Amino acid sequence: MKRLPERVSFDPEAFVEINRKRNRDFLEFLLAEFQVVVSFFTVHPYLLGKAYLGKDLENEVRALGEAYTIVYPTKELLLRAIEIEARLIKRSIFLSFDDILIGVTAIENNALLVSSEPSRYKPLEKYGLNVMGLNSFFDELRELAREEAAKWEVRPSEVSSPERE
Repeated sequence: MKRLPERVSFDPEAFVEINRKRNRDFLEFLLAEFQVVVSFFTVHPYLLGKAYLGKDLENEVRALGEAYTIVYPTKELLLRAIEIEARLIKRSIFLSFDDILIGVTAIENNALLVSSEPSRYKPLEKYGLNVMGLNSFFDELRELAREEAAKWEVRPSEVSSPERE
């Protein structure tokens, strides 16, 4: 099993998937065990979907901010992303600027980027990106949850019975 780092980030597709109701247990475990750092460009499509459904965006942003560290683009982050984009273009590698910003946010925050399509971010590994597929990440979380549960498991032989008088 690969040991997961303390900080984790997501691309938009993986972020939507981890926030689905059917993954509630994974999400609760994830938030208890890791610091989750997400780019605003990861959160944007999620919030757009909520806006489309007529949800209260103020409440949605507040709730996301309570659960996750949302990284908004700073001048430094944008400049670093543009520098990397220029280097990629010189090598005839073309990524969307959103993907570059999501990757650079993970790099700058020393976070593992979890993606439903990790090969999309492969060119950013040269610049320090650590990326993992969503299914592999779920497998790692399951194993980690089993290990944590085993630590707390009480075996009958470890339970002392009350002494009889």
